[in-house]
Amino acid sequence: MNRIELIGRLTKDADIRQTQSGKTVAAFTLAVNRPFAKKDSGQQTADFIRCQAWERTADVLRQYTHKGSQIGVSGRLQTREYDDKDGKRQFVSEVIVEQMDLLEKRQEAASQPASQTGYSGYSQRTDGFKYDPNVRPSQGNPYAPDETLDLGSDDLPF
Repeated sequence: MNRIELIGRLTKDADIRQTQSGKTVAAFTLAVNRPFAKKDSGQQTADFIRCQAWERTADVLRQYTHKGSQIGVSGRLQTREYDDKDGKRQFVSEVIVEQMDLLEKRQEAASQPASQTGYSGYSQRTDGFKYDPNVRPSQGNPYAPDETLDLGSDDLPF
């Protein structure tokens, strides 16, 4: 099984390109925090993981993310090789993104005006592009972020 799931922040804006056949591809690096290595040091460490997203996922990255945006990705690890300019063989391992979730409020993730509230709800999956502005990614919340629920003691299960 080759499956990877990560949550992290973009180290810089995604590098968006077009292939010769016209497909969109995004290359980006995700900084994923590790737990504290030493409790007394107080220093957080991170792994910097190269990722690659294609087509609609790359378009969503271009439109709704920037350096520092927090996203969740899942996909597979792929290793490829190439010869550098000196003719030396190089190996690169990267995550090929199959699903991506934006994990921040819309204005934080895309620097939109503060008057726009709510969660982006964008999720790019291999089975199609889905959008619901009232749902937080990866959570089945059917209520708008600014909606207040009126709950009484009779509504509680305990």
